[in-house]
Amino acid sequence: MKVARETHLADRILLKSLQLFNRDGVHAVTNRDVAQALNISSGNLTYHFNKKIDIINALVDQMEEEFRVILNRVPNESENMTIAQADCMLELLRVVWRYRFFFNSIHHLIQIDPSQRRRFIEVKNHLVAFTADAYEQLVSLKAVKKIDKPNSTKMVVENSWYLWFSLVRLYEIVSTGTTVSEKGFYRFSVDHIFSLLEPHYTDRVKTGFYEYVQVKLGSK
Repeated sequence: MKVARETHLADRILLKSLQLFNRDGVHAVTNRDVAQALNISSGNLTYHFNKKIDIINALVDQMEEEFRVILNRVPNESENMTIAQADCMLELLRVVWRYRFFFNSIHHLIQIDPSQRRRFIEVKNHLVAFTADAYEQLVSLKAVKKIDKPNSTKMVVENSWYLWFSLVRLYEIVSTGTTVSEKGFYRFSVDHIFSLLEPHYTDRVKTGFYEYVQVKLGSK
């Protein structure tokens, strides 16, 4: 029972930290802020996470695992590829939005802890590898086109992830003066990602893609 309570508290700490990091920015949130928001002592928090960077690393681990689960879910031949790929894109974007503090704060994180540069590169490399594997499986399903030299699957996938990593910050910049919203982020992101990947999609994916996404996101 004690172990279960401690695990539950660790999960609550991570969830509250994620909420505060997203709202206020990593730089503005301290461990004491998290403890006060949860109405627990600082000592209780540091029992689970000694430093703020430990909380950040645990959240990044969660984020990477959520990405991996989505990317490993390759559709089968009988599925509607338009729906499968649109749903996959939206699920990945939900993870980006959920952990947006990471994408907005990577420069700050590297400044306070140089090891975060290595961490970021590791995450990027893992996601590129997961996505490249998924891409090759989609080629066999005739959902995407085979990439010929001098281009490569790895380069296309890496370029797309560099865009994904920039989407939150870009959306917030260009949305100045308008309401920043989760759905707004999805619409903004789908437009740019689809524009980048459209030449690589086959008609199995392209046909009805935007119409399906609009239905999923609802009216503006």
